[in-house]
Amino acid sequence: MQTQKSHKFYWASLIFGGAPLVFGIFIFVMWVYTRYEFLEMMGFFNIFAGIICVLVAFVCMLVCTVMQIKEKTSLKKLFLKTFLVILIILSNFPAAGAFLGCVSFLVKPYTLYVANHSNSVVDDIMFTGPGDESKIEHMEPNKIFVLHLSFKGQGELKYSFKINAEAPLAGIVDNYVSNGSNGRSSLLRINQNGQIDLFTDFSD
Repeated sequence: MQTQKSHKFYWASLIFGGAPLVFGIFIFVMWVYTRYEFLEMMGFFNIFAGIICVLVAFVCMLVCTVMQIKEKTSLKKLFLKTFLVILIILSNFPAAGAFLGCVSFLVKPYTLYVANHSNSVVDDIMFTGPGDESKIEHMEPNKIFVLHLSFKGQGELKYSFKINAEAPLAGIVDNYVSNGSNGRSSLLRINQNGQIDLFTDFSD
């Protein structure tokens, strides 16, 4: 009976120690492919719930170890079991750090620099991408604006604007942007007569 109880505590320590890691991997992979916001909340919840699970796993491991010592379990077997549980428990911490690091890098916005190098005022500058839209109402000559865009889905990043109150000019800044384009940057430079220069993967 005592042996059965120690086995229960051993399996409990494995389950509670490994559950946050398994759920964390699942949530992260699903978030990378979908970028659903509720998965971000689940990720943070998993971190806090994981702390509790790790504490429970640690307690179960201690209880199991004490019980197996009383059962006179061989030191080799006891060491291997304890080492496995500790390894699983500790693996949660670097995994959580790696997930947070990857997420913080991937959620960086798409940066768009808009420069008016003409001698005219530019109005109603509109940028439209999948799931995001930004507008600059009025831009004086020799001014630079910096926009931060976060996309949902995939498609083109388009622009339109008016110069000297004439008919709108339109085009494409980037042929393909997606929720995986975060961290990239482009420069749209408006020259004389509405002519455009585009620089993708631009670095200031």
